[in-house]
Amino acid sequence: EDIENYKTLLGIDSGYAYMVAVVCGDEQQGNHMTNAVGSSVRMQNHYQEVRTILKEYFNCYVGSVMANKLAVLVPYEKEAMDYNERIELIEKAREAVRYLRKRTDISFRIGFGSVGEMRDMADSYTQALRVLVESTGSVAHVDDLPIRCEYAGDYPIKLEKRLFEEIENGEINNATASAKSFFDWMMESGSGLMDIRLKVLEFVLWSEHIAYEKGGMTYQLNIRSDYLPGIMSIEDPERLRLWFTDKIAEACRNIQSKRSEKSGSVIEEAMRYIRENYNRDISLDEVSREVNISPYYFSKLFKDSTEQNFIEYLTNLRMDKAKELLLTTDSSMKEICSMVGYADPNYFSRIFKKNIGVTPTEYKENKGDTVG
Repeated sequence: EDIENYKTLLGIDSGYAYMVAVVCGDEQQGNHMTNAVGSSVRMQNHYQEVRTILKEYFNCYVGSVMANKLAVLVPYEKEAMDYNERIELIEKAREAVRYLRKRTDISFRIGFGSVGEMRDMADSYTQALRVLVESTGSVAHVDDLPIRCEYAGDYPIKLEKRLFEEIENGEINNATASAKSFFDWMMESGSGLMDIRLKVLEFVLWSEHIAYEKGGMTYQLNIRSDYLPGIMSIEDPERLRLWFTDKIAEACRNIQSKRSEKSGSVIEEAMRYIRENYNRDISLDEVSREVNISPYYFSKLFKDSTEQNFIEYLTNLRMDKAKELLLTTDSSMKEICSMVGYADPNYFSRIFKKNIGVTPTEYKENKGDTVG
């Protein structure tokens, strides 16, 4: 959902893309650039020019300067890039490196990750950085690396990747469906029962590894002592499939449970902070910083947990307090306005009427009756 929102925001129609890592320095020595700190300051000063040049060469989206690096997203129409296109891209990048040096007096290296779906761009960027470490040229492409993992025949690599993404997200139903599909593929491929057992064990162990990393399971050395003898004793493929999907579902549940627990504690802390500070001019950014998560993620988490966005929750809290003060104190409207976090009495009155249906004065005069 987030990826689709970003695609819409940026006007990207392509289903695929690849990442480019642009690294700068005073000069290249082997596989690294010298004076990374100094050159990053200079690249910051030349950012607009560098960005314009990169967009002209690659029709891309350029990120902000991070140390001495730029992350660049290039939308792509196809699922893979053929040899001739790759060679053409590398030549174009070499030309871009020379031109950037000429215009900025900064040395650059460019690394290319592989083409993939938008959700795989973190992997593509990691590849783009890695290929620069593993090569000494000014331009390098991951598909030129001598050592890459190859998959024989019709191995369902996309299904495998999707399965582990679903496990990582705690998507029980989707993950178990993908696990069943993968098991079906193994059966249909003519694999022997021993090969299937080993693959099932590999996937279950890795699923639990993800759950350990997410904090959803407590690691114990002997917790899996019965796994190997257990699956070796299973002769019926359907029983093996059930064991497999049960373990995948269990890993998902553990991840989901931990995530809910963590989300709940974060939202409780945020709501406590809002209740203690609603009488100040607090913002979503301030509260998200207090609970130590990004404003964007906090906003989504808050809405999912409370069914209100941040402003709605804060406004409702202020309105409840204002109603209480109007009925139980002799404070002036200006004083009540300030006590519930508003600086402008006129604005407070408009917000109150919009949410309660009557003005603060009418509410006080009618002793809480909201019928105008």
